[in-house]
Amino acid sequence: MFKKQIRLALIASSITFANAWFLIYPQLASAVPPHNPNLYYLDANTPMNVWEMTSYLDKSLTHQQQKIVQQICFTVPTIDGTHWVYDWYSNFQDWSGKARQEGDQIFMHGDYSKNNGHTSLQWEIVTQSSLKATNHQTKGFGHCVDWQNTKAGSLGTTIIFANVKLVRVSTNEKCEQFREKAVVDITPMPILVKTACGVKEIIIKKTDDKLETK
Repeated sequence: MFKKQIRLALIASSITFANAWFLIYPQLASAVPPHNPNLYYLDANTPMNVWEMTSYLDKSLTHQQQKIVQQICFTVPTIDGTHWVYDWYSNFQDWSGKARQEGDQIFMHGDYSKNNGHTSLQWEIVTQSSLKATNHQTKGFGHCVDWQNTKAGSLGTTIIFANVKLVRVSTNEKCEQFREKAVVDITPMPILVKTACGVKEIIIKKTDDKLETK
């Protein structure tokens, strides 16, 4: 019994010491840059910064896959405290924004369709194959939400909540070419409407150059 108490005391002391160590030396925590894997570099010298995003309807019991796949390109990161900061662009209606990475966690926000659609993503890198692999892949999973601000002071209109899978697919250092020209004319669309995070059963109507959901 006495030996067991000593063992428990040693374990408790070790935990306390570990917590104190990371408080005193936070730079040793994994949340401090450089982060690896990251969104731009495959390794120290090889950019591989284009990711493919597949979305699934979050409220569906079967997590129904959405009929849209996006490609997102991340720029070279800068450092802000414990974060790596990226700009990102896509091949969908000028969808672009900012991203931050801390450890394996990724936080993104952006706008699309002449700033009428808004998006927030939170996801995490969960696996990376060997750098020597012929078909290298880095994968992440998380959530994406689209919404619109219908008028000042409103709570906004939710377009879709989606689960997302992101896979690193190729290299493209000049992300700006991913920017699609702004949509000049948006007319009422079919019931299945493409959005940044997927599709939603709403009708979009153009009124005074603003999108409204009906």
